[in-house]
Amino acid sequence: MYNSLDEYLDQSDDEVAFSAATALAQLMYSIDKDVEANLPENRFLSKFKYVNDDLSLVDSDGNRVDAKGKRVDESGYYINDEGHRTDMDGNPLDDEGNYIPSVTYTDDSGKIIKPDG
Repeated sequence: MYNSLDEYLDQSDDEVAFSAATALAQLMYSIDKDVEANLPENRFLSKFKYVNDDLSLVDSDGNRVDAKGKRVDESGYYINDEGHRTDMDGNPLDDEGNYIPSVTYTDDSGKIIKPDG
């Protein structure tokens, strides 16, 4: 998978590298695979349904949220009630995180001009 230690370190936030490091730690230190779920703070959060099975924060309806209660998707991006990506203020974003113009302008003759043409 990796040709050198440097290559592994450069890609250490990669899902494969993380899984490998977790598996190695479990073997070396006899760590329970559910060590995070068994932490007292996570047991408390689970008991009172503040987190889901993945230990992600959730609201009373089971929607993923950030620490301030704003809805987020599985990647941690802010979303609106329809599940569309937004910035932290609720402004619409496309899939790449670019702002989607949502205003219109009126020129001097009264003609309405939309930013997309």
